[in-house]
Amino acid sequence: MPMRRLFILLVTSMAVGCTHVVADSPGSSAHRPANASECPKAVPEPFTGPLIVESKYVQEDQSKSTLKARRSEQSEEVQRRIEGFTKGIVRFADFYLNNVQSRKGLAARACVSVWLEAWAEADALTTDETSKTGVAVRKWALASLSATLWKLKHVEGVRWSLSEAQSLWLEHLADKVIADYGNRLDPEFSYFNNHDYWAAWSVAVTGVVVNRQDYLRWSIPFYQRAMGQVTTFAGGRYGYLPNELARKNLAANYTHYALVPLVLLSDILRKHGYVPSPEEDRKLDQLVSFSVQIILQPRSVREVVTGPQKDVPNYKLAWLIPYLNRYPDHALAMALFARHNGNVDGYSQAGGKLRPVYGDVTSGSY
Repeated sequence: MPMRRLFILLVTSMAVGCTHVVADSPGSSAHRPANASECPKAVPEPFTGPLIVESKYVQEDQSKSTLKARRSEQSEEVQRRIEGFTKGIVRFADFYLNNVQSRKGLAARACVSVWLEAWAEADALTTDETSKTGVAVRKWALASLSATLWKLKHVEGVRWSLSEAQSLWLEHLADKVIADYGNRLDPEFSYFNNHDYWAAWSVAVTGVVVNRQDYLRWSIPFYQRAMGQVTTFAGGRYGYLPNELARKNLAANYTHYALVPLVLLSDILRKHGYVPSPEEDRKLDQLVSFSVQIILQPRSVREVVTGPQKDVPNYKLAWLIPYLNRYPDHALAMALFARHNGNVDGYSQAGGKLRPVYGDVTSGSY
């Protein structure tokens, strides 16, 4: 059996374990969460109900590019409550990191802990009563929360740690995401797409936050399969993800949306011992080049992108921050970054501002 195939089987089988990573631990014990009186913002009521959420797209449209005229009030309410919580955590963390010495900054830091503790104690978002979009909302929430906490851990080191309840809750959420998405690695499953990339990233970054190496291992086959999906053209200059390209006039949007977790996953796995193959690195480079050209020079990729594309919002270009930090000489990526004057940071689903982790992308330092 080829060694690489053997490695994949080994890491997949080991993912069900519960091995903690002592070396990454920010402290020797769980900390006391901030007192509720330290946070001036009321905690949103923890969401413990069914995660029954409708898709925002018309399901009869195979390309999933047509928005519904409206969704049910229940779907809107569920998503509004959950996003109100996760975006609040992101805002508190980013405000604190910009105001670490101020009274308001310290209050924002306390709010991260107070809000997180309340939802952790309620074991929010862990219901088994879900819809397809409901499990997606759960993994998006985990991605946002854990990426925010990863950022705080990176900046604060031993000064930031989780309470026992918070750590156990994040693990419970990660275990739910693993159960929700694990079977999608089946080779016969043809709709492996951005949902799976975000699931893998959410579990991997949680692994760093709660010191679970098995969560990082679980995500590796997802990254490998994603790179295996990249289909090259134009003499190998570019590569696209077929399931994202199938979104018709949203192909550019979904390609960049998929790149956010893939670039973050590539980076975090490298930093925790995984060595991508030369082919995987080549495929990521081809995908990045395609993603840039679909915006800057759409004529250069019209071989595969035949119709007009909707504009890609700046926040979906957040992948440029970690990518250019590792590859500061990538001319196309830097051109896209320059086109937007560097204003591509702050995607809440990716944990908000990424510069506290990656710094100035033009320096290539981290």
